Amino acid sequence: MLCSTLSGQPKPRVVTSRVAPETTHHLYVGVDLYLPHDNEMMRVKNVLGRASLVETEDGRLEEMDQTTGFRWKLVPKVCRLAATVEDLKWEAAFSPRNDPKRQQVGRQTNIMNYQQDRLNEIDVPTIVGSVRDMGGQITAERVNTVMEESNTLDAMNSQDFNNKELESRVRQNGHDAIQLTFKISSPETMAHAFLVARARLRGPEGQLSDINFHREIGAVGPTPRKILHLQTGMPAGYEILDVKIHLFNNGKEFASNLSEKRFDLSAAEARQYLLLDHTANHRNETLPAQPVWELAPAELRATSRPADVDFKVSVDVDAEGFLTAIHPTEAILPDHVGAMIAQLDFLPALQNGQPVASTAVVNLADYFR
Repeated sequence: MLCSTLSGQPKPRVVTSRVAPETTHHLYVGVDLYLPHDNEMMRVKNVLGRASLVETEDGRLEEMDQTTGFRWKLVPKVCRLAATVEDLKWEAAFSPRNDPKRQQVGRQTNIMNYQQDRLNEIDVPTIVGSVRDMGGQITAERVNTVMEESNTLDAMNSQDFNNKELESRVRQNGHDAIQLTFKISSPETMAHAFLVARARLRGPEGQLSDINFHREIGAVGPTPRKILHLQTGMPAGYEILDVKIHLFNNGKEFASNLSEKRFDLSAAEARQYLLLDHTANHRNETLPAQPVWELAPAELRATSRPADVDFKVSVDVDAEGFLTAIHPTEAILPDHVGAMIAQLDFLPALQNGQPVASTAVVNLADYFR
């Protein structure tokens, strides 16, 4: 009876002390950028000032004097860094040339200058009770005319008149720009950050359109930076429905708290995802091992001069993408360069679609291309 009672009781719960792996990587939906050229869509590798560095079909890199009109493709991406974007706001605005407030200030200035010139003609401060006679002298009639004109100009420069005139100009001119503001920070320093914004607009007749634009940000670090950008050239009478921003450092996209479908991963999970994605996208292909630049170490992301890391190195990479050996090809390999190479993540070489161990040549300066 006792045995029967004990066997009917629930089994004790087993508690394990295994610690969950640290999530240091991020899976999210990003964008690959393209530019049309000679009936081709060329992948944008980086944006350098007012030029885009694109990759041709045969693998060559070329510069195009264009940083707008990007085409994009939504793709899942993995990165090691996630920035924080705060207070993202956008609003319809005016370009400097079309800004009613600037136009009004110019109008007020012209009125005041004209008014002062007319008053100077009659030398008002010297008139006491009477006026000078004819023969080129100032007459009372002329003084009255100028003073009436001055009073009229004063009324045209009144606050009430200016407010009504400004409202009229705003309706007449129509917004032709987007003003974008936000704060950005990153736990690790990035030397050459930029953004690409995608805006969905609705026209006066209800038609939808998408526009995109680029803005250099520069260095980003732990201290939040406020970014203000005015993008001109918008169609007249538009309405902003939505704006999404994508962040890049040296052409490599990185995640933020605004990234779509973001999911945090451990380093092992990120490596497994990249390996599966690599083999799935290159079935039956033969490819060399290559670094995953989106997972570049912090020291490389913070480097501002490619020449500081421009050293070719031969490396051994196993079938899982792990670096197993470094063989310097230069006479002297700086310690800081060797340390960064040792932290690189790789996609393994493929032989007919199957991962294999191999030897590859790596140059950290390629991160900037």
